[in-house]
Amino acid sequence: MKKKLFVVMGIVLVAVICAFCLFSTGSEIIGGPDNPITIYISSNIKGDKLFWLYEKGGINVIWGDALEKKDTHGGFHADGSSLYTYQYTDSSMEPEMEESKLWKRLPFSENVSNLINNEFDECASAIPEIANGYYFFYDRHSEIKDPYDESELWNRHSINCTVAIYDADEDILYVFEEDT
Repeated sequence: MKKKLFVVMGIVLVAVICAFCLFSTGSEIIGGPDNPITIYISSNIKGDKLFWLYEKGGINVIWGDALEKKDTHGGFHADGSSLYTYQYTDSSMEPEMEESKLWKRLPFSENVSNLINNEFDECASAIPEIANGYYFFYDRHSEIKDPYDESELWNRHSINCTVAIYDADEDILYVFEEDT
């Protein structure tokens, strides 16, 4: 009896340790009732943003090498912005972006341009001028009906959105987040 109790307690302990490791490392669980579930365990600078962008934007960007991270969040209610920069080794994503309905060819729309071209935002001002590339917009605001529609961006009291910008000439992806 003691041996069985010891085995059960060991299994429970291993399960608790695995659960702690899984949810404290920035994991991502993707799947549903009709498809297999995949669990991704990743670091905070690379995995979380790229897996999220892959899930929402439909382009496989998860293999980029992290270059830089800027983050001004930490204000009241975690307001601020962040910019994650990733380098890619070739332009293999460009044909997928060209075909995608979610990624748009530059130049930016007026709403996104006004967001990105904010010289008073440390993260936005770190994004260089990009002439050739694509961008992806996702509205994370709680009241949004269509997260891919940017038309209501400036019609609310707060902004919570993500803009990914791919520089096709330099093979660099910029992931900008704004939270006000």
